[in-house]
Amino acid sequence: MIRTRNILLAGCALAVAACSTTPEDHHERFQAVSHPPVMLSHLHALARSNNDLRRNSLVAMLKTHGLEPELTEFPNSFPDRGDPRGSGTNISFTVGEGEKEIIVGAHYDAARLADGSISEGMVDNGASVIALIHVADELRQHRETNHKVRFVFFDMEEIGLVGSRHFAQSLDPEKVVAMINLDVNAYGETVFYGATQHGHAPLYDAMRAACRDLERECVDFPDYPPSDYLSFEEVAIPNVSLSVLPRSEAYELWLAMNAGATTRFADDFVPGVFRRIHSDGDTFETVQPAAIVAVCDVVLGLLHHLNHVEFPPREPDPEIPMREPVP
Repeated sequence: MIRTRNILLAGCALAVAACSTTPEDHHERFQAVSHPPVMLSHLHALARSNNDLRRNSLVAMLKTHGLEPELTEFPNSFPDRGDPRGSGTNISFTVGEGEKEIIVGAHYDAARLADGSISEGMVDNGASVIALIHVADELRQHRETNHKVRFVFFDMEEIGLVGSRHFAQSLDPEKVVAMINLDVNAYGETVFYGATQHGHAPLYDAMRAACRDLERECVDFPDYPPSDYLSFEEVAIPNVSLSVLPRSEAYELWLAMNAGATTRFADDFVPGVFRRIHSDGDTFETVQPAAIVAVCDVVLGLLHHLNHVEFPPREPDPEIPMREPVP
């Protein structure tokens, strides 16, 4: 997850509409699944000394699940932002069949630290990677979908959404139903999603329906921290990004992102999750398997409801801030 450049002043008031999770019940309910134990050994294997080794570990674990990942190399658009590699690599595979597809993605690269090493990247974003492997296994073995589901693990998110932007611009938007992005899903119980200010109402309705079916609190973020979903917004593909945090941290972040200047934090206030990611505190010990299971169920529920959704045509938004420097 890329941090925002400016943390808005915020405080103690939260709009009730920001966390509404009860849209009309107009589709078959999604039944939650019983996941196998979260593969923490796979997650630990991502904690490598550089992002190329993370890539190699991810490819190996996908193959252990009987998947044949496709690797797509792309140039590093921002070589001055801390990643010395000349190119990155996206990793993808497809489950199911259909005329159109849903993209489900998460970045696998980890942020570079001040001393030149890279973070363990378990919160940001190894846990999301493991969640998507669980989702793919469940879809292949037990679920049906009206669409192809293409799973994509993006590289170079941390220096400016480079991998996802390269991927998104290779797509025909008319053939993509929606994009679901996972970023920061390692600990806590409260799911939040956004950026709903972009107006993809049918997608957000499906999201709320999944949360309702699961009886899970899900918080609507009109403004959401920059992540790979922005690459798809730029090319007019409906998108939503999902995260999980402890309830207190989720609402703290909502205030920082969405409450505006009507309330006040201290001038040096930084939301708790931003103090953890992009630091040496983003470690394996932070991970709670229940958080990974929670986001797996929400993604599967969202995919279930997207079987029934049609999206109106939409033009690309030229105002999307794709090239914001990373702090």
